[in-house]
Amino acid sequence: MAANIVAKLDFELMHLTPEILLMTKAAQSDWFSYAGAPGIIFFGGTSMTAVADTITNTTEIPTYGAMKANGAVAATTTTSIVFDAATGITRILPYYIFNSTTQEFMLVTGDDTPGGASGTLTVVRGALGSTATAIADNAPLYVLNQIFLGSASAGATLALVLPLPSDPKTPLFKAKVNA
Repeated sequence: MAANIVAKLDFELMHLTPEILLMTKAAQSDWFSYAGAPGIIFFGGTSMTAVADTITNTTEIPTYGAMKANGAVAATTTTSIVFDAATGITRILPYYIFNSTTQEFMLVTGDDTPGGASGTLTVVRGALGSTATAIADNAPLYVLNQIFLGSASAGATLALVLPLPSDPKTPLFKAKVNA
């Protein structure tokens, strides 16, 4: 059975240039922090390996680093966010976080514990053309320059990514919904 497309979102890339990354993945669920921009959209990747006479390539299943808001933030102008349950990778400033519940992007300009599981972030709200909204307690916040590669393969890995703009005032999409 084929999936039914119910809506399509067209967008213009706002002067953004996709990049192809080549990296060496050391182990299953290896990760990388992208320092070339405050965040990326991961379009796809594959890991290629050869063991004895067996040659394989595996589609990478990426996930972003994550943390949770520790306490609700009602005011949309608040620029300090307390977090916990962060993945234990050193975060590289500046970086974008994405609240998947409200679809707000925020640029993190300060992180008092860049490798810690909990702490306080200083953010620019409503980044990349999103709207600043109230943040619920335990809201998921995804770190957009921290990528986990989930396949079981290790070895040479190619990935296609779209670096996000450094200026948080740049709108990410000029969107129009087409049926």
